[in-house]
Amino acid sequence: MVRKQLYLRLEHEQLLKQRARETGLSEAELVRQALDQFFRDGDAPLPGHVEALGAFLREAQQISKQHRLPAEWRFRREEAYTRAARWEREKT
Repeated sequence: MVRKQLYLRLEHEQLLKQRARETGLSEAELVRQALDQFFRDGDAPLPGHVEALGAFLREAQQISKQHRLPAEWRFRREEAYTRAARWEREKT
């Protein structure tokens, strides 16, 4: 085994100590078990990820409704692919 030191939030420390008392396992063993589960199930989505993504998308949609690019910044797709079209646009 390798010795590691890490910082825990106070609430995590308290919960870890409580769980160690309840189970009779050491705090280190509980941390090892949590890491084992994390790496075994590491590709599992985080709790609340669907709600968080939905909230983000709703906020992004609201922002896009409020913000529009100035007319001179807009272009047609075909203009992006032809050098002549870009030059013609810059002249006007």
